[in-house]
Amino acid sequence: MKHAYPVFLKKSEESLNAAQSCFEQEYYNSCVNRAYYAMFQAAAAALFKSGSIYFFFESFAALREFFISDNV
Repeated sequence: MKHAYPVFLKKSEESLNAAQSCFEQEYYNSCVNRAYYAMFQAAAAALFKSGSIYFFFESFAALREFFISDNV
Protein backbone atom coordinates (compact mmCIF):
# COMPACT_ATOMS: atom_id res chain seq x y z
CA MET A 1 0.00 0.00 0.00
CA LYS A 2 3.00 2.34 0.07
CA HIS A 3 2.18 3.16 -3.56
CA ALA A 4 -0.83 5.07 -2.20
CA TYR A 5 1.46 7.55 -0.39
CA PRO A 6 2.18 9.82 -3.38
CA VAL A 7 -1.46 9.70 -4.46
CA PHE A 8 -2.70 10.94 -1.09
CA LEU A 9 0.12 13.47 -0.79
CA LYS A 10 -0.80 14.95 -4.18
CA LYS A 11 -4.48 15.06 -3.17
CA SER A 12 -3.48 16.85 0.03
CA GLU A 13 -1.47 19.46 -1.87
CA GLU A 14 -4.33 20.04 -4.31
CA SER A 15 -6.83 20.42 -1.47
CA LEU A 16 -4.55 22.86 0.33
CA ASN A 17 -4.16 24.94 -2.84
CA ALA A 18 -7.93 24.93 -3.28
CA ALA A 19 -8.37 26.03 0.35
CA GLN A 20 -6.02 28.96 -0.25
CA SER A 21 -7.91 29.96 -3.38
CA CYS A 22 -11.27 29.76 -1.59
CA PHE A 23 -9.89 31.86 1.27
CA GLU A 24 -8.67 34.55 -1.11
CA GLN A 25 -12.13 34.68 -2.70
CA GLU A 26 -13.75 34.85 0.76
CA TYR A 27 -15.48 31.47 0.33
CA TYR A 28 -14.79 30.57 3.93
CA ASN A 29 -17.05 27.52 4.22
CA SER A 30 -15.42 25.98 1.16
CA CYS A 31 -12.02 26.99 2.49
CA VAL A 32 -12.61 25.07 5.72
CA ASN A 33 -13.89 22.07 3.77
CA ARG A 34 -10.82 21.94 1.54
CA ALA A 35 -8.47 22.53 4.50
CA TYR A 36 -10.09 19.63 6.36
CA TYR A 37 -9.57 17.32 3.40
CA ALA A 38 -5.98 18.52 3.00
CA MET A 39 -5.31 17.52 6.60
CA PHE A 40 -7.14 14.21 6.25
CA GLN A 41 -5.30 13.30 3.04
CA ALA A 42 -1.92 14.28 4.51
CA ALA A 43 -2.61 12.07 7.55
CA ALA A 44 -3.60 9.22 5.25
CA ALA A 45 -0.40 9.70 3.22
CA ALA A 46 1.69 9.52 6.39
CA LEU A 47 -0.07 6.34 7.50
CA PHE A 48 0.33 4.74 4.08
CA LYS A 49 4.02 5.64 4.01
CA SER A 50 4.65 4.25 7.47
CA GLY A 51 2.87 1.01 6.64
CA SER A 52 0.27 1.63 9.33
CA ILE A 53 -2.62 1.43 6.90
CA TYR A 54 -4.82 -0.49 9.32
CA PHE A 55 -4.81 2.60 11.57
CA PHE A 56 -6.21 4.60 8.66
CA PHE A 57 -9.19 2.31 8.21
CA GLU A 58 -9.75 1.80 11.95
CA SER A 59 -9.62 5.57 12.53
CA PHE A 60 -12.10 6.22 9.76
CA ALA A 61 -14.49 3.60 11.15
CA ALA A 62 -14.18 5.04 14.66
CA LEU A 63 -14.82 8.59 13.45
CA ARG A 64 -17.81 7.43 11.46
CA GLU A 65 -19.26 5.57 14.44
CA PHE A 66 -18.69 8.48 16.83
CA PHE A 67 -19.68 11.45 14.68
CA ILE A 68 -22.09 10.20 12.04
CA SER A 69 -25.57 9.30 13.14
CA ASP A 70 -27.91 7.24 10.99
CA ASN A 71 -30.66 9.65 12.02
CA VAL A 72 -29.01 12.68 10.44
